[in-house]
Amino acid sequence: MQILAIMTGADGRTEPDFLPYQMEEERTVWRHWKGGLLRQMWFRTDRLGAIFILEAESLEAVERILPEFPMIRDGLLVADLIPLRNFDGLEALFADPWIAR
Repeated sequence: MQILAIMTGADGRTEPDFLPYQMEEERTVWRHWKGGLLRQMWFRTDRLGAIFILEAESLEAVERILPEFPMIRDGLLVADLIPLRNFDGLEALFADPWIAR
């Protein structure tokens, strides 16, 4: 299952708040990148934060793992998790109009 994680800087946090966490956070990101949990990642340009595409067995598995990330664990980042499924909306293009759905 893929999960979109939208991480936003907690209210009142500024860039200097994140600096002491940078190395530990990057080690954690690297470990989960190598382990296959993190598939894609970006920094946000509209505000402090990041976007991850995660691959895990379930949303609950990701919820258990996220506290390993120091910036989430210590409340600098707030994560909004969105479970995803394959987009099948285009199947109607290939449907037989004579077959009742």
